[in-house]
Amino acid sequence: ISILDIFGFEHFEHNSFEQICINLANEQIQYFFNQHIFLLEQQEYAKEGVDWNEIVFVDNRPLLELFLAKSTGLFALLDEQSIFPRATDATYASKLEERFKTSPHYVANRNPNVPQFTIVHYAGKVHYHATGFLEKNRDSLPTGAVELFQASSNDLIHDIFMGSITRTGTLAVKSRKRKSGKMRSRRRKGEETFGRSRTATGRRGLTVSAQFKNSLNLLMEKMSLCTPHFVRCIKPNTGKTPGCFEDDFVLSQLRYTGMLETTRIRREGFAIRPSFEEFVSRFKSLAHLKIGANSTGCRRILTATGITGFHIGKTKVFLKYFHLDILAKQLERVHRAATVLQKVLRGHVSRKAN
Repeated sequence: ISILDIFGFEHFEHNSFEQICINLANEQIQYFFNQHIFLLEQQEYAKEGVDWNEIVFVDNRPLLELFLAKSTGLFALLDEQSIFPRATDATYASKLEERFKTSPHYVANRNPNVPQFTIVHYAGKVHYHATGFLEKNRDSLPTGAVELFQASSNDLIHDIFMGSITRTGTLAVKSRKRKSGKMRSRRRKGEETFGRSRTATGRRGLTVSAQFKNSLNLLMEKMSLCTPHFVRCIKPNTGKTPGCFEDDFVLSQLRYTGMLETTRIRREGFAIRPSFEEFVSRFKSLAHLKIGANSTGCRRILTATGITGFHIGKTKVFLKYFHLDILAKQLERVHRAATVLQKVLRGHVSRKAN
């Protein structure tokens, strides 16, 4: 079991590079949530021939493309500007204005003298101050400072700066003892490696935004291999005050996170979807008949239990969330009856043997 605990959506009076990274991560998680809860589930209904009225949800994929498009996205433009020594935060903001002025997810800057822009996220509009974006994205150290730390007599400092930065932005440290001139020559080689990995403006270096995108992609790959369960945290009020519940504020969170649509698809949809083989293998004792692992056998079991509102697909049985509790109770009753029969029969055989 793995638990992903992520920062919530951030919207402060002053929003900078850190906030835009956190909010992008939230956008990506929201997209994964939408895909898993709405799109994939409804596609499965269509594939299995289930009679279903499609539930419309807000798809934030266009906003992710605004951020992550390879050559024209917000982060791609940031990396492009980070390469040019004469580029400034103001030129970056003007590039965004030129590129995204027609996008419904971008709000034009009304004050051209201040490098700023506004993004319409799934949770609402956020005003970002572009001051410091290029410097934070480069995240580079002067060559002299790197060499100074690499030559340090402190083993910890030496090992850290002899290490390399991975594509996801983590530090890979290789601890080694320094004794001979041969080792010193290796250190010089290590310095070159460290310098390349830390040079954000060089061809071989990775900027912070590039590392962040790689880390986010790796996270999505891992999550796609799992069976996710989601826990939504709702803020009761804007002032962090105990015992205070702001109805409008809570309702807005329920709406933009898709909780209302999620409740509807859970109520009207089929949360339990076992294959024919799995269903018959688990519940065949409820039918009191010899049945096969097919649609007919599944229907016989459900008819014998008196359950209604289910649907038999092409390869799976589609059940409501409460159907499993009904089946489990009836299965428990059958098991208790079997236990009683076994007890009586064993008692009879024992008495007869004596």
